[in-house]
Amino acid sequence: MVTQGFPDNICLPFQIENADVRGQIVRLGDTVDEVLTKHDYPLPVSQFVGELLTFVVMFGTSLKFEGKLSLQVSGDGPVSMIVADFFTPDKLRAYAQYDKAKVATLEAEGGDLTFTDWVGKGSLALIIDQGPETDRYQGFVPLEGNNLGDCLQTYFQQSEQLATSVCAAVAQVIVPQDEGAKESWRAGAIMLQHLPQPNRQKVAGEEDPKEIWNRVNILLSTTEPHELLDPMLSPEQLLFRLFHEDGVRVFDARHFQAGCSCDAGRVLSVLRRFDEEDQRDMLQDGKINVRCEFCNAAYDFTLEDIAAAEKS
Repeated sequence: MVTQGFPDNICLPFQIENADVRGQIVRLGDTVDEVLTKHDYPLPVSQFVGELLTFVVMFGTSLKFEGKLSLQVSGDGPVSMIVADFFTPDKLRAYAQYDKAKVATLEAEGGDLTFTDWVGKGSLALIIDQGPETDRYQGFVPLEGNNLGDCLQTYFQQSEQLATSVCAAVAQVIVPQDEGAKESWRAGAIMLQHLPQPNRQKVAGEEDPKEIWNRVNILLSTTEPHELLDPMLSPEQLLFRLFHEDGVRVFDARHFQAGCSCDAGRVLSVLRRFDEEDQRDMLQDGKINVRCEFCNAAYDFTLEDIAAAEKS
């Protein structure tokens, strides 16, 4: 348990006072650490997965729905897939697929690598699944920009015509605990959105909304990665540091935890869809071995297990 006065694993909505600007600040502690430590990802891959987790939290808290929301990055580069899922009301999971040899080569080359160097050409997809009785919503934008935040900004601009700015950070940091200290993964992000009000009349002497938007973006750009990750700096304190001159109002926080939807019953239901010949081809030492890509849980079944499940 972390010895600190500020909660982790939260999303805190806020609004810049007297401005058409809303935002969210996300802080993930043991949630992102649990997701990433289940996998031995290279450093850049871990950072991408952690960032996408913060972004799926932002999407999940800004939309009203029941079910699962997924952000999926797919490309033709060394990192071919990154997926982050948000299950209402509070569960998060994520994983990545990558070519170990190609990622190692890029790491060895070093230099100023961009997001597209790792992922290549592809798309960012947002998928909302509210159950079998509803149609899935899917939205896509091409991968453009130097980082995942740029892709997120492109999505909001193209799909919702909302000017959006994002900054994010993911790293392993030394976190104080009751028994001492531990190196642990942490992730944080801030998103700002400009909400123009076309029918609102400007009050005499009021600052131009575009000037306010430009100013808050300049302030956002001063955010240091350690400020997004520091367990001893509360999200409210960081927002006050950035926007106290304009005034900032925060709303009720949402809390999150790592969680996966996989279980033995779900895996068996998938295996039952294959015919007996295909099932036999999957056998290794008399069992079919299945591992969840998200939580890394392992499941082993015999043909008799599958047959018994079909009868039940």
